[in-house]
Amino acid sequence: MRNAKGKSAINSSILKFDLSGHRLEILEYCKKVKAVVLAREQYYINLFKPEYNLLQMAGSPLGYKHTEETRAKMSAARATVKIIICTVKLTQKKPRLNFV
Repeated sequence: MRNAKGKSAINSSILKFDLSGHRLEILEYCKKVKAVVLAREQYYINLFKPEYNLLQMAGSPLGYKHTEETRAKMSAARATVKIIICTVKLTQKKPRLNFV
């Protein structure tokens, strides 16, 4: 969720109501195993239906839509990474052209 100025909803809320209007709580301690953590996170998402969660599925970006501006930045970043990877591979002892 973003407001008209492009700031995230949680950021705007903190600026508006200060940190004193928010709280951070540890709801549960669990094993540090990815499957367990994701299952418990999903349990709490379903239970509380948090206002500031953009994603409704724990550990998945499914349903999230990037803005056009963000997509352009990601595309530019990928192009930069490709150039760096190719440069590194070309300077090896056995030059190879591997485009990722």
